Amino acid sequence: FNNRDSESVGDKLTELREFFSSELNTAIVQKFGGSVAKHTYIDGLSDVDALFVLKSSDVDYEKPNQLVERFADMARTKLGDGVEVKAGEMAVTLKYQDGTELQVLPATTTAAGNLRVSSPEGNSWSNIKPAEFQKVLSEVNSKCGFNLVPTIKLAKAAIATLPEAQRLSGYHIESMAVDAFKNYDSGTTKHEMLVNFFKSAKDQVLSPKRDKTGQSRHLDDYLGDANSNERKRSHYVLDRLEKRMRNANAASSLQAWSTIFGFDE
Repeated sequence: FNNRDSESVGDKLTELREFFSSELNTAIVQKFGGSVAKHTYIDGLSDVDALFVLKSSDVDYEKPNQLVERFADMARTKLGDGVEVKAGEMAVTLKYQDGTELQVLPATTTAAGNLRVSSPEGNSWSNIKPAEFQKVLSEVNSKCGFNLVPTIKLAKAAIATLPEAQRLSGYHIESMAVDAFKNYDSGTTKHEMLVNFFKSAKDQVLSPKRDKTGQSRHLDDYLGDANSNERKRSHYVLDRLEKRMRNANAASSLQAWSTIFGFDE
């Protein structure tokens, strides 16, 4: 799960950034967000968020979602029919034929140097502080013998085997993992931590989780209100995964573990 074609991702983003910069006649600085910035990326199973940062003085769009649409139009012009391009409220998602999926977020900086991206509704700018969450994740990872990041990758991999409607977002998984282990004082082998992640996450998922980066009020709005049917379903799914992992540990079964991650052998 540590393997990823970082060179290919980098080439694709450089191609887009240089084209966008030329079309908009402005300098664009690229910053990584999402799981790449936090080192929790798994090829094909995680988000690659690239912030394309423009000077605020060069952004003359009344609403940020207009800039998102402009990014999408430029991407379609540059990449043609071989890449699926979709404009959301906050970002442009690009799906390449080789399986690579990228999310490009237009961003600006305030006079104080703060980063801003579109609000979830797309009609205003939101200040964000992604470095704060990355710092906390790094601190908890160190406290756990640097096994938190591998645990997050394995948790994402197990959840990625579920039907798409049952999968949690990568950022949601990362945030639950930080809360699960910030006061953790038990075993730090990967299989122990993985079981404990699901033990904690199945209860965490029942309540909305505040977005500590400031990008939105909650990072898991896609699951609805507390104890919604969607949250109860996620609780059941995570509980089932935890039980399967406990059984695999009890049986010392490599085959059982392999099945959890979608491998036949």
